[in-house]
Amino acid sequence: MKKTVIILSSIVSIFVMACNSKTSDSSKDGVVAQSDSLNFVSPKTEITVDEALALSKEGVLIIDVREPDELAEVSYDVSNIKNIPLGELESRLSEVPKDKQIIVVCRSGKRSGNAYNILKENGFTNMANMQGGVLAWQEKGFPTTAGGEKKACCENPNSKDCNPDGTCKKPADKK
Repeated sequence: MKKTVIILSSIVSIFVMACNSKTSDSSKDGVVAQSDSLNFVSPKTEITVDEALALSKEGVLIIDVREPDELAEVSYDVSNIKNIPLGELESRLSEVPKDKQIIVVCRSGKRSGNAYNILKENGFTNMANMQGGVLAWQEKGFPTTAGGEKKACCENPNSKDCNPDGTCKKPADKK
């Protein structure tokens, strides 16, 4: 019995030390950066808009591969987003971090799927493609901006039609 406890304790100790050595973060100028050699594998290659919204609130970097004129019409209203048009992606790969989770987005999911493939061909493993693009995002009533103005689903956040996060309730949810 003592041998089993010692063996299990050793295994747990090794596991804890291994985890701690890979998760050491450093902070510089308010930006948290993980080890430069870390290029983790994203658990999913395709995610839903619901998953993307939740991850965006956790600080995941969203890369929108649409053209600037499309962004002027409607953009995702999230804090950690970068625009790299699909046609410029290969020449701007140095702007895409390998040590942070990436979500690639576009209008409908097609261009972001192409961007996902370009990133994968260039050694990135830390990204996922959001299905449905900004069209699906808007359909869910998630926050957007247009011409720099927020387009909140609910003008009155105290309305019974609004969720606590400012998105609109679906017709079936309204009670």
